Amino acid sequence: MALEAGAAIPLSIDLTSVDDGVLVSLDTAVDLVGECVRCLDLVRAHREVHTTDVFVEPSSPLARGPEDEDSDALDGLRIIGLHDTVDVEPVLRDAIIPLVDDRPLCRPTCAGLCAVCGEKLDDLPPDHHHDVIDPRLAGLAALLESDDVEEDLSNDDAQEAEHQ
Repeated sequence: MALEAGAAIPLSIDLTSVDDGVLVSLDTAVDLVGECVRCLDLVRAHREVHTTDVFVEPSSPLARGPEDEDSDALDGLRIIGLHDTVDVEPVLRDAIIPLVDDRPLCRPTCAGLCAVCGEKLDDLPPDHHHDVIDPRLAGLAALLESDDVEEDLSNDDAQEAEHQ
């Protein structure tokens, strides 16, 4: 599932000043589009997005990290860009990704597609089936079919003889 290309995303952003940075609160709603994993029909899902993140000044002690030890604790820290700008695209992307269904279904009872003919099982009659012949025996099946054709021809000849 994904956002439609070029879709407008209305954003509500609140910026709050905090020590050495800015608290960014972001609210929006997105419409995700994808395909049902069983029948390949179009699936649409409406999701609400609410996220909050802190951006710090590059000169902040938090941005520099602890000087006396190597720590990975601040690897995910977001830094305010040049000219005091805040890029909310990564924040928005990080908030939407967990909302995406990795196996979307058009409905929970979707039966999917027929493995042989590819038609939707929901559209096919209940007695839908395919005669599957083992490929190793396909030559024998061809002989049986030719015997059936010969029997049909001989039956037709016999019926014509009776009528004459």
